[in-house]
Amino acid sequence: MIKKILGMIGLISILGINSGFTQTESAFRPVTEGYLPAYHAIQRQDYLTAASYLRTLIQQNTDLNIRSLYFQALVQIGDLDQAVGQIEQLRQQKVDFPLLHLLAGVHNLSNKVAGQRNVIADAEFKSLGNQTDQFYQAFTQFLLLWQTVIELEQLSQPQTDLKIFEQKLQQISQRQGLAEFYWLNLGMIADLLNQPAQAEIYYKQLLQTVPNPSLRTLEIVGVFYAKTAPQANPILNILQSQYVEFNNDQRILELIKLFQNPGSLPSKIIQSGQQGMAEIFFNFANIMSSQQEYTQAIPLYWMSLKLNSNLTVARLGLAMNLVGMGRYEEARTILSQLLAPNYLTPSARIQLADIDQRQGQLEQALAAFQGMVQQYPDWILLHQAAGDVLRSQKKFEQALPFYQQALVLLEANLKTVPGSVSLKNQIAGQYFVLGIAYERTKQWPKAEASFLKSLALQPQQAPVMNYLAYTWVDQGIKLDQALEMLLQADRLTPNQGYILDSIGWAYYRLKQYDKAIQYMEKAIVLDPGEAEINDHLGDVYLAVGRKREALFQWQRALRLNPQPETIPLIQEKILKLGQP
Repeated sequence: MIKKILGMIGLISILGINSGFTQTESAFRPVTEGYLPAYHAIQRQDYLTAASYLRTLIQQNTDLNIRSLYFQALVQIGDLDQAVGQIEQLRQQKVDFPLLHLLAGVHNLSNKVAGQRNVIADAEFKSLGNQTDQFYQAFTQFLLLWQTVIELEQLSQPQTDLKIFEQKLQQISQRQGLAEFYWLNLGMIADLLNQPAQAEIYYKQLLQTVPNPSLRTLEIVGVFYAKTAPQANPILNILQSQYVEFNNDQRILELIKLFQNPGSLPSKIIQSGQQGMAEIFFNFANIMSSQQEYTQAIPLYWMSLKLNSNLTVARLGLAMNLVGMGRYEEARTILSQLLAPNYLTPSARIQLADIDQRQGQLEQALAAFQGMVQQYPDWILLHQAAGDVLRSQKKFEQALPFYQQALVLLEANLKTVPGSVSLKNQIAGQYFVLGIAYERTKQWPKAEASFLKSLALQPQQAPVMNYLAYTWVDQGIKLDQALEMLLQADRLTPNQGYILDSIGWAYYRLKQYDKAIQYMEKAIVLDPGEAEINDHLGDVYLAVGRKREALFQWQRALRLNPQPETIPLIQEKILKLGQP
């Protein structure tokens, strides 16, 4: 659903931050001690350090540039109270962008004193409706929807005619990709206002309209049915289907267990209008996150948590976006808050192990994945992750059992859902990585069989075709078949240096040197820093008597960190031509 929304609205610079604080090289910068370290910290996305410098600078210098950077750093690290303190000053200097209105609205809503807070928040959110971006237009409509709920709560009018909410979302109802948001929010509001019969109507529409609701949506609707119709909860069937489709995801299994034993569940997940609005911030943050707009998504996750500090899914989303930005230690801090048992705890543990892997702590990451494999032996992702860590260490022999078990589990799932295209594609991918592990452990018959099975399941895979055909060429076997397969891979994904190199190598083995040079030279233009392509081009040049150029390519290959096992081979070729 989120991908459809993204395709519809096209999210570029969604928060308008760039219009607020873009720093140009020609712009005047104050000569103030600490400014440059803060500025460069921002460029490194080290917002904690930047905020520390800027907190001191802002007391000495009210320059707009400094204040804008300070605001940017504060919303990134979640210090929203301090960021709010900068809004009025920024506005006095004619700075205006959507994030200012969003934060001002959230701040007024989260204040404990009622009075004018909703009036101010309402005005801030309405101002977003003036944006031409369809993202903000949709965002505004949902925010104002929940604003109305908050106002009704204060007026103690729980039996409101729900048609007023349908009218507020009339434009949204016709917008492609927003059906899940539309029906979910109407259902949450009906449930919150103690109209369960109408809530069920909305939720049934959601399940009929949206083929693959998000896990959060299923959690919200599942809690509703667990409390109102525990013996006929339609979400259980959906989750059981998704469990197989999504690689035996432990989170889904944990939700199934909760719905089967609903005694510990709250009567409602959304217990106030403010919590409903927190869900809106969470959902729209997810839209940006799926577009890898992490810098813009993170402030929205923080605002979601400002409105509902117990929104665990927002905390996990925040951590994942911090990981995406490379802000690993901040992510660790957030993830450590999610280790108390709940259905998202396994996801938090996986993210922590992923951070270990990204930071090069491979043994620690491997131990974490292996421990989780013992705890959740059917979760396919864990077997794949453990295998990938070992593969990154070139421990292919040790990776094999993990890849093999992942394949066993995937194929068992396919027997349960034999028509699943998604599972077939996943199995094709698993055969590919298994084939690589077999090939690197010199088990070529098993490797070849794995590659061929991968292609039988999903024929149009250029990387698999390249790997298999190149290995045939390197072994000097099936050269004509290999060349045809490589040319097909090139047609599928043109202008890929590694594929053009393989084609050139096939022509070299077939002694068609002119064509070999043609493809190799094109490959090296696309990937000039690839040692293997330089080495191959040197071999082809030597074959046609261009010795000087061959030497140049081999010497260049040595400078490009080639695979250790190829270094003595390249050195030997250089020595044979009489060069030190």
